[in-house]
Amino acid sequence: MVNENIFSKRLKRMINSKGVKIVDLAEKLDVSTQAIYLFLSGERFPRKNILQKIARELNVSVDYLLGFIDEPKEIEIDQNEETTQEEIKFIRRAYKEMDENERQIILDLVKNIKKRHDDNSGE
Repeated sequence: MVNENIFSKRLKRMINSKGVKIVDLAEKLDVSTQAIYLFLSGERFPRKNILQKIARELNVSVDYLLGFIDEPKEIEIDQNEETTQEEIKFIRRAYKEMDENERQIILDLVKNIKKRHDDNSGE
């Protein structure tokens, strides 16, 4: 069973020790700053995907954050995965700013590229 009090204490410790700004962490996780403050106060516990993102951003294991281990082991980050995540966040933010016509153009483009990829992979 997860001790949410340990999580909030360790989250605070890692944010402070790494000098992470709440606003920056919230943006990287694609959550509100209020959500981060709720995690820090122990009033709310993050969903699994957000927990994994927190661990990745703070470069510690989920097991450490949850109190299953006592040392904040650094995790190996695949640079390609990190780049991909940043690209996805950029695309998501840009997509939100587009009007319906622009979104349709992007959707059609992605569908065409995917179809071409699928056709070529079958050769």
